[in-house]
Amino acid sequence: MTADFSQIRQIEHLPARIAGHIGKEIAEGRITAGEKLPTEHILAKTFGVSRSVVREAIAQLRNEGLVETRQGVGAFVTEALGRGAIRIEQTDLHDRESFRSLFQLRMPLEIEAAGLAAIHHDDADLKRLDDSLAQMTGAEKWTDQGIVADLVFHRALATATHNEYYPLFIGFIAERISLAINAARRRPP
Repeated sequence: MTADFSQIRQIEHLPARIAGHIGKEIAEGRITAGEKLPTEHILAKTFGVSRSVVREAIAQLRNEGLVETRQGVGAFVTEALGRGAIRIEQTDLHDRESFRSLFQLRMPLEIEAAGLAAIHHDDADLKRLDDSLAQMTGAEKWTDQGIVADLVFHRALATATHNEYYPLFIGFIAERISLAINAARRRPP
């Protein structure tokens, strides 16, 4: 099989789109475990984007466990058994029902996280929560600044649980919701 790295539409968050495209190539077996991804330069040229966009896409793939990077060598596809990653394609969140389902999943996780944070927090957690609340209070809700402030708060709350999985899951869900909101805002009415 040969991987398909054709140019993509530039209407959505580019790093997420590129990560989604490469992730699909991996999932469908066109790029296999242990295989090295093309260089940043080649991927940037192929997708018609800057190297920094490609770098961010590879970082997302690394965070999702699909690739591992080796300093000065490149990015390599990880073994399927070692991935343990959750993957929700950004395009899936264009569907109102999928977006609603993800948002509904976020609510009970955050309610439980708040309870755990109330029990397990330390002074540094309280400072981060206070700082993020101040940032949220000063930002308009649906602006870029407001969405970033919301993400910072939810990550601080998840960290305050002192449970290694809450930041992973809540951060993942919050990031996907943020990407979906940003994509919806850029879509013509």
